[in-house]
Order: sequence, then C-alpha cells, then structure tokens
Amino acid sequence: MRPAIFLIGAAAALLNAAGCGVESKGGGLRPVTDPSASAGASSAPAAWPFVPARLSIHPLTRVVRSGPGSAGATIDAHVELRDAAGDEVKGVGRLVFELERDGGGIEGMTGRERISRWETDLTDLAANSSAYDRVTRTYRFQLTGLPEDMPGARRFVLRATLTPPGPGATPLSAEHSFIP
Repeated sequence: MRPAIFLIGAAAALLNAAGCGVESKGGGLRPVTDPSASAGASSAPAAWPFVPARLSIHPLTRVVRSGPGSAGATIDAHVELRDAAGDEVKGVGRLVFELERDGGGIEGMTGRERISRWETDLTDLAANSSAYDRVTRTYRFQLTGLPEDMPGARRFVLRATLTPPGPGATPLSAEHSFIP
C-alpha cells in the first residue's frame, strides 16, 4: 500500500510543479481554485481581463437605400468591442447611436447638427444576444427613421457610445463618417 501512496504524492508534486493547478493535502488530490493562493500570494481578485477596452464602428456599417414607396434609408450599423489584448468580446451597458450632419466645408454651415438618436440596453441579456452577430463578431443594429432628405452631397457622422453599468465606469465611443 505504501508504494501507491508514494506514487500519488509524487504525481501530485509533479503536476503542481508543472503549474497544473493541483495540490496534495492529506493524501488526497483536489483542484486549486486560485493558483496564486498556494504560492502565498494575495488572494484579492484581479480585474476581469475580458471587459471591452475599445469600441469601433466596423467597416460593414453602411446606408441601405430602400426602394420606391418605402420608408426611406436605414443605417446597417455594426459595432465591434475588443478587450485589452485586442480580441473581440461581448459587452454590457447602454449603447447610444447619434447621427450628426457635418457642416464643415459646406457654405453657410459650421459644426455638426444632431439629426437622429437611438438607444439600446445591452444589460438586457436577451437584447444583447439577439443583437450579436456570431459570424462577424459584431453587434448589429438597423437604425431607422432617417430624414428622407438625406442629400448625397453632405457628410454625416455616426457616433456610438457604450456606457458600462456601475459607478465610475468609463464610456467607450467611436465615430464613423460617410456620405450617403
């Protein structure tokens, strides 16, 4: 019986030394939930590494013109979230889109004029899941109610801002300019 206990102890020591997250206590093996705890490090939780750190409006975003007799144009908006390592992630929070007419360079107009605004609550998990496109790894939204007189000669700016829940959360935003 002694050789079996010796082999179990030796296997546990090798696995633990290899960083496999297993340690031996009293002859039995159990998983280590916090590998740093066995090394004597602080057991304070670290920040979750997979939170969105950057928001961008994906190049798939476009204006879709409707046919005759339809309700006008629609913006097919794609929003991409990435973590600190640059990988695509999902996120939660309040997402606001604002469409502005850019008057820069047009005679008689200066600055920007907001012409439409849309808001969605991505803390609602059902809304979050239905908006996420697994193929493009973006959140996809159909922004309707655009002005019918959107002339093709003017530049527009679409701004997206995600405000995560919780006090002190830093909003993420991005802009995309286009000529419809």
